[in-house]
Parts: sequence; C-alpha cells; structure tokens
Amino acid sequence: EFTGSKSNFESIDINSDGFITAEELRNSRR
Repeated sequence: EFTGSKSNFESIDINSDGFITAEELRNSRR
C-alpha cells in the first residue's frame, strides 16, 4: 500500500506494485 501522503490517496488504494487497479479507478470515479 502507498505509504507516502496517504491523505492524498484516501479514496484510491494503490497495490504493492504501485499501480491503481481498474476497479479502484472505477470506485474513485463515482
């Protein structure tokens, strides 16, 4: 998970590889 400024990614979870998954993008684009 992203361990930097997590507040900037509160609604977007980043996986261990540092990529945002398609499902996470859909969730962030409500």
